[in-house]
Amino acid sequence: MPKGIKGKKGKGLSKENRTRVPEPPAQAKTMAEPGASQQPSLDLTEEQLAKVTQQLMLQIVESLSLAPATDCIKILCVSSSIVKRAADFARTMPGGTKLGLKQAGISIWWQGYSGLKFMALQKKIITLLKYEHPPDFLFIHCGANDIGQTLLQELLQCVDPLIEFVEKKLPGTKLIWSQMLPHLSWRYSENDAAMDRSRGRFNRTVAKKVLKSGRCYVKYPEILKKPKHLFEKDGVHLSPTGNAILVNTIEEAVCTFKWSESPVYP
Repeated sequence: MPKGIKGKKGKGLSKENRTRVPEPPAQAKTMAEPGASQQPSLDLTEEQLAKVTQQLMLQIVESLSLAPATDCIKILCVSSSIVKRAADFARTMPGGTKLGLKQAGISIWWQGYSGLKFMALQKKIITLLKYEHPPDFLFIHCGANDIGQTLLQELLQCVDPLIEFVEKKLPGTKLIWSQMLPHLSWRYSENDAAMDRSRGRFNRTVAKKVLKSGRCYVKYPEILKKPKHLFEKDGVHLSPTGNAILVNTIEEAVCTFKWSESPVYP
C-alpha cells in the first residue's frame, strides 16, 4: 500500500497538509447527545394559552370511557347574545360547537338570541320544544338585558315560576343555571356600580333557589374579576379571550354535571 497520497509533484503530503475532517461545533455536539433536551419557550399569548387549554380538555374527554350513541346526553342551551357569541367563537376551536363532547356522549344545541329577556324565556322554550324532544339538561343564561329596565324585585319574583315551569313541562330535564356576567358598562343605566350590585344580588338569590331545588349552577370566577382584556370595547360582550374562558367553563361544567353529583361548577 502507498505510504502517502501523491500530490502533483509525486511527493507525499506532510501531516500538516493532510486533509482533516472538521469537528462539529459545540452546539451541534450537544444536540446530538442522547438524552439532551432543550427548554421550549413559554411566551404564549392569552389566546394561544386558551387554545392549548382547549386541546388538553379534548384529550382528557376523549380518554374517558365513551358512552354508546343510544345514551347520548342532550343539552339545550337557551341564552342571550353573551352565550350566542360564545357558540360562534366555539366554531373556531378544535372541538367546534359540540365542544369535542360528541364522542363522550354529550350533544349541545345552542339557541342564543340577542336581547333575550327573562320574561320571554318560557315562551322561547315552549317554541323550541316543538322542534326537539325534551333535553336531559336545560342550560339557561339570561337576565342581564333586564337589569336597569325591570325592578330587581320584580325580576326575582319571576325565578320561582320559571323553575316550576321547567319541573312541570320538562319533568325529566335537569336545569343548569348560568351565572349572570358582569359588565364594564350597562346599557340602561349610567350608574354602573348600582347595576353591578343588582347583578350580584340577583346571582346570589337565584343560586340559593336553584340549588335548593336540586338544580345545577355555573359560576365564572375569572370573568367576575372584570379584567378589561376579557371584554369588547362596548364593555358588555366578551373578547376572544373572554369567550374562550366562557366556552371552556361551560364544557367543564357539563362534564362535571354528567359524571359527578356536584351541583356547582367550579
